[in-house]
Amino acid sequence: MTTLHSRLVPAFMLLFVLLGESDGRPAGEYKFDSPSVLFLGTNTPNKVHPQSRPVRYEILSPDAALAILYSSDHDWDSPDVMSYGADTEKERSLIAGEKQHVRRSRKRLTITPTAGSPITFTDWSDPGGPQREGDGAKYFYAGRFGRFKYYRVEDRLVHDSPGSYLINPVSGKMAYVHHGDDIVALSPDNIHLLVFNPLNLQKHHALTVASLSADGPTVELRCVFNKRNSYGVTMSYKGWRNPNSFDIVLNFGESSFKPIPVHIELVHEAYIVAVPDRLRLENEIGFICGH
Repeated sequence: MTTLHSRLVPAFMLLFVLLGESDGRPAGEYKFDSPSVLFLGTNTPNKVHPQSRPVRYEILSPDAALAILYSSDHDWDSPDVMSYGADTEKERSLIAGEKQHVRRSRKRLTITPTAGSPITFTDWSDPGGPQREGDGAKYFYAGRFGRFKYYRVEDRLVHDSPGSYLINPVSGKMAYVHHGDDIVALSPDNIHLLVFNPLNLQKHHALTVASLSADGPTVELRCVFNKRNSYGVTMSYKGWRNPNSFDIVLNFGESSFKPIPVHIELVHEAYIVAVPDRLRLENEIGFICGH
């Protein structure tokens, strides 16, 4: 005859196992792919929306092409590329200047926009279990960013490279950039943000240009590869030339293929892509852009 005790013991054991295998992540924690976060990174597909407006293409002059090819590369150590380095000591002094809009209470960091709900990031740590690795995240306030003074919160992830949440100070709308892997470069007017991974250029992965406007972050331009990267293409960032334009170079793993210089410019709210040979850009590597 089955006793109550014999029925309850397996149930408690199952509950213990389930609780023991919890990942330790706080309920409601913000992640780069949360519905309320505009993700600008390249480790998930950046697909050009089917209804997006195609860009206009122009021919890049030989002199302009050579100037791009021979200009210096900008990498993660360049002053115009976002880096990371927030810590507890730096955070303390930054919070002191923010009055009540930024608060730290032990493991909880809270940002309060002027017209939005408070946004809280909670440090967490999970030692792991028999069936999984440990995990965790810490968050640091890293000051203001861009012309419209977005709040910037850096994360430190156990199993991923760092990134930053960029939070509009009025509405609380936010974007996330994965600057540990991606090149993240702010335009000279501190409004436009270029994001791309120079080495991981697979299908549906290329670059994004976003606007950190007064109303909140929005995507202005997405460029993708619409076919498999079979040529070992990598991308070099040559820098913003002015507040509305920047240069890149598409390099090939095969030395017999010449690199492709690309100039991308915003003119009257529409983007223009200038290359020496559009057919080569689209047919050889399938590089396409859309608003």
